[in-house]
Amino acid sequence: MTIQTAVPSRRIFLTSLGAAGLSLALPSAGFAAAPRDYRLRMTNANTGESFDEVVIAKNAWVDEAVDVFSRFARDWRRNEVRDIHKNVILTALKMQTLMETDHPTTLLSGYRSPATNSTIRGAATNSLHVRGFALDLSQPDRSVRQLHRAATSLKAGGVGYYPNRNFVHVDCGSVRHWTG
Repeated sequence: MTIQTAVPSRRIFLTSLGAAGLSLALPSAGFAAAPRDYRLRMTNANTGESFDEVVIAKNAWVDEAVDVFSRFARDWRRNEVRDIHKNVILTALKMQTLMETDHPTTLLSGYRSPATNSTIRGAATNSLHVRGFALDLSQPDRSVRQLHRAATSLKAGGVGYYPNRNFVHVDCGSVRHWTG
């Protein structure tokens, strides 16, 4: 009797290696990597606006860029702004890096006011979007499955996989996964 062991494909191996390396390359709350600048590039599907800013310079947050991002990710229905949590911005930045693409990530939903959230079909009553802790993202030149893999590999918070609606939800709450 021959026992076969599963040998991971080269792509899976490289993706895992890349995710591990990326977690060391980008700054986190308790780790200071070699000083670098990190640029986040996004388009807002609802407003047509673009965001292309260095959000981390020499491993320090650029507060002005975070403020600009919060305005970019505002509740566009009510034109209300709330600070977007740096941890979810960092997750989006890491996902962008893992995607290895020149195309900006697409923001579908960032902050949602309680009034707006109550009108969104299927939105959780206690949605982290209301606190500025969540983003719904798509990547124009990558599949939603690839985006989902990148998000889950980071183990940085909640990841919702919405293949029929072509987006991934990421948040900076507890680590958990679901399919919508």
